Amino acid sequence: MFAVGLGAAVLTQFALEDGSIVTVLADGGSGHGHPVEGVLRRLEEALGSFRSGRSIRIDLIIGTHYDGDHLKGLLPIAQDESIEIGDVWLPPLKNDTEEILHPPEADDFLAGQLFDDRSGAVLLNYLDDKAAQVEELARFEREAVAFFQERSREGPAIREWRLPLPGYLDADWSSVKDMAGLRRELRSDAPTPGRVEAYRAFFEAHEADAARRTDGGRAHESATYDSRYADALDLARGVRNHWGLRANGRREMLLDVESYPDRLRIAPAALARIRKSIASGAITASHLGKVVEALRNRKRPVRPRCVFVADGRPSRFAWAASKGRFVGREKGGDTDLALTLLGPSEQLVEKHREKLPVGTYFYSVMHQDEPIHLESITPSNQLSYILTLEMSGQRILISGDAGCYGFKDDGRDYYEELLKPLTPLHVVQVAHHAGHNYDFYNALLAAGFGNQEVRPFLLVSHAKLDEHRPSPAFREFVARVRRKGEEAALLFTAVPDVSKVEDYDELIHQPVPSGAGADEGDIRLGYRADSDPVWIVERHSVTVSPR
Repeated sequence: MFAVGLGAAVLTQFALEDGSIVTVLADGGSGHGHPVEGVLRRLEEALGSFRSGRSIRIDLIIGTHYDGDHLKGLLPIAQDESIEIGDVWLPPLKNDTEEILHPPEADDFLAGQLFDDRSGAVLLNYLDDKAAQVEELARFEREAVAFFQERSREGPAIREWRLPLPGYLDADWSSVKDMAGLRRELRSDAPTPGRVEAYRAFFEAHEADAARRTDGGRAHESATYDSRYADALDLARGVRNHWGLRANGRREMLLDVESYPDRLRIAPAALARIRKSIASGAITASHLGKVVEALRNRKRPVRPRCVFVADGRPSRFAWAASKGRFVGREKGGDTDLALTLLGPSEQLVEKHREKLPVGTYFYSVMHQDEPIHLESITPSNQLSYILTLEMSGQRILISGDAGCYGFKDDGRDYYEELLKPLTPLHVVQVAHHAGHNYDFYNALLAAGFGNQEVRPFLLVSHAKLDEHRPSPAFREFVARVRRKGEEAALLFTAVPDVSKVEDYDELIHQPVPSGAGADEGDIRLGYRADSDPVWIVERHSVTVSPR
């Protein structure tokens, strides 16, 4: 696991019985000041540490989902012709600017469309559609603020609903007007690369402006996203004046704000958070366009595949040496190198055909009694690949930012077939940097992860002294699976805030080699299937001093 700040990049290598080596790279992120070339620069050393003298080949690259902290670092790898690339999997995100009514097909996915379109029209149309959404949300936002200001003058009881974000009502809207002018300039005949860069500047400006209106963006996405109300924006568009109706000369709120004042109180901030989310997603789409273009422009073009599973059923793949890639094979032997895909499911692909996260400013936030508190995650994270790699009886879980959405049926019971591959696990990439990841921890517990006999290694990648991670949910998860006298089995790419790990700091592995403590560094684990098989920590830089 490479240290890439608040991002992720996991390289796995397998020596097969015939002497060949198979290499899988899941993500190539960069964040918090880490260069996008960071993983590329360390690939040769990482590959050579496993088997020296090899040419640089990656048999499978997996971009787990469309977030920059997982995706951006794949671009320089795709552009480097000295690296041989076998297969590439990118998330099955439909082009949500199109009306698609049939079941998912390969031509529906954005990655494939971008690969086939040499003109750049698909990406430009996509970005233009997102720009229109962002501008519409900014208009709704201004109307919400104006409506709030009007109601706040009606008396003390109304004024108690004041927004919890200081200075929001007094925020200057001139910058948004400037951005509207910027978008008009985008409708030009400039070359495609220049227009894409101009769109990126437009979205970055909206992203920064929206962040200022959400207390620096610290409001969690659970305050603004509820997938059950995907048609809420259409409802808003159908209501005259969007935020209210005029009846008998008196302005009335569309919502019952007297009974649910929080709905009015969070509306402007929720809209700003949504605007920021769409702008961020559009920026990521522009990065995706670059990665796909680099794959298309290679001497041997590599067309990305978009893979998903049927609802409630994992898909098993096995390494086929004759084809040089993983192929679908439901049954196999213990000597197989097997990849089991657990998500995303067809249901999720369909649900996120239109990704705009709207709804909870019209409806109250859900409250559920769950074993571990559930925090909503973004649509991009919901569509994250989650899979296991298995050989010689050892199983590694690659999770990206997955929240195990789609792991339950309509009766809210877990699909047994999806739980089976989750135990035993020997190495676990903790999803979403040990932050909010919805049902990930509960799914592991339901699979019996806490009762497995083998000691698992938990790998965590986040920024140095991360403000939000590891989360309280991760602390509770560790408390449920740890056993008395258990050896240290937590590995970090960057030093965590001591206050967030003080309940389990003794489980964090000491630096390897001894005395090599640092604030940040790559993690390396090795396993030999000999007469005394054992996992060995070969590198771990982070040290945590207990308070």
